[in-house]
Amino acid sequence: MNAIVPILTCQLGFALATAHGGEAASRPFLGINEDNDRYLLAAAKDPAALTEAGIRDYFDSVAAGGAVTHFFMCVNGQRTSYGSKVWEPIWLGVNDRNEYGFTNNAWCVNAKILHDRGIDPWRIWCARAREKGISPWISMRMNDGHYADFDYKVHRNETFWWEHRELWRNPAGPYMCDRVFDFSKPAVRDHALALVKEILGRWDCDGLELDWLRQVHCLSPGRGVARSQSGVLTEFIRDCRREAEAASRRLGHHVGISVRVPTFREGVIEWGFDVETWAREGLVDLVVVCNAYNTPDYNMDLPGWKRTIAAANPKVKVVPGTDIGITSGAVKRFDVWRDFALLRGWAATVAGGEYYVFNAPYFGKDAREAIYRGDLAPDRIERERRRFPITYHESMPRRELGGVQLPVPLDGRHVLRVNAAKGRFDSRVEVVARFDGLHGGPPTVTLNGMPPLSAPSKVALDSVTYGAAKDDAVAYSWPFAVEAFRDGMNDVMIAGEASPCAKTTWVEIAVR
Repeated sequence: MNAIVPILTCQLGFALATAHGGEAASRPFLGINEDNDRYLLAAAKDPAALTEAGIRDYFDSVAAGGAVTHFFMCVNGQRTSYGSKVWEPIWLGVNDRNEYGFTNNAWCVNAKILHDRGIDPWRIWCARAREKGISPWISMRMNDGHYADFDYKVHRNETFWWEHRELWRNPAGPYMCDRVFDFSKPAVRDHALALVKEILGRWDCDGLELDWLRQVHCLSPGRGVARSQSGVLTEFIRDCRREAEAASRRLGHHVGISVRVPTFREGVIEWGFDVETWAREGLVDLVVVCNAYNTPDYNMDLPGWKRTIAAANPKVKVVPGTDIGITSGAVKRFDVWRDFALLRGWAATVAGGEYYVFNAPYFGKDAREAIYRGDLAPDRIERERRRFPITYHESMPRRELGGVQLPVPLDGRHVLRVNAAKGRFDSRVEVVARFDGLHGGPPTVTLNGMPPLSAPSKVALDSVTYGAAKDDAVAYSWPFAVEAFRDGMNDVMIAGEASPCAKTTWVEIAVR
């Protein structure tokens, strides 16, 4: 279908998309994404979680902090966590396979237990969310690629995907990005739309999130090809919008559409995600710009995103998001929540006080409770320690779009750009850098052309600070005057020994 139906979103805007969720629309946006398997895996240690009371109690633990406004519930990967009639459920055939330890996975077993008991966690959570003034949304992974690069089928892989390799992006390729579906093929879109229809017909939610970060590889391979095929995805989004409008009429309240996409706009359109057109046509209510797996984007141009989308349709909301991991691109990824100062720094760089946190329920108890009670609010983070590391734009179609700065060799003078945000109470500023293969003394460092206040001190390396320790890795911290620190982009210059083996692998500005 090519005709564009009238879109309620254009007339009503995002506020009414969440109004059915009670007071959520009147508070700063804080969206939490509940993964498709986390609760069911955790239930293996707590049989009470497989009861209606346990399911309600879990949601109450999310709501207790008082800051969460939107709860996004993922119900699928390649298979669904519920008894779908259009896709395979996660438990189908699981007892018939013996695949490298995946048989009888707790996700599969517990999903089947709930199904057999007639208990629908997502229906319970939708109802409970409204009681707590939180807006409930269902999240759909659009092209999940977990284990797609295996040469055998595991519990997460559906038979339709396995048997229709002609629908893969590159059937001859060995990688996950080769083996996920190609949405330029009508059969793929029909398959996805069937689940969209079922979701919107099954749950009384405030909206449906289309999660394009699982995975971003959705159209045909080849440089420039996906961009040329963007109209295919736009037509698919139109179909989803029509289904949401039908649900709105049936339920008597607005049902919104959200999309989760990468953080850098040029990369987004190269993947074929024409978000500006989606906004202009009123096809979406909410755009979440987010990393996919590896690292928060501390150099996200959120103001640019907001200007672009507002020019297309001022009633579409843009919210920054982040996931569980962090890396500079030159150290092993570690959990961002293990030092809350990293999350404070990210929140300060995107500013505005509204956030979407993917996989937050996986965070450690202290970190997730801090998020749920609103400890990332601007007036709170500027009073606490904040860390601003160099990261990059994740999930880009070309490396040069990622803005990757690290590693760099320690063979001369290198200027590195660090995005950071000043606070009213800043009293101490440090530059911290990690070096691999450094055998001499510490390099010299300047911040925006100014020297440090004193000689550097050595910093202990562990897996939760600057990447996992290595035998030839060392880190130093240089103190600087607060006046040396800028709001926005900062220039850190590092000059070290002329050694082909020595590299700078982590750089950050830490502020107290």
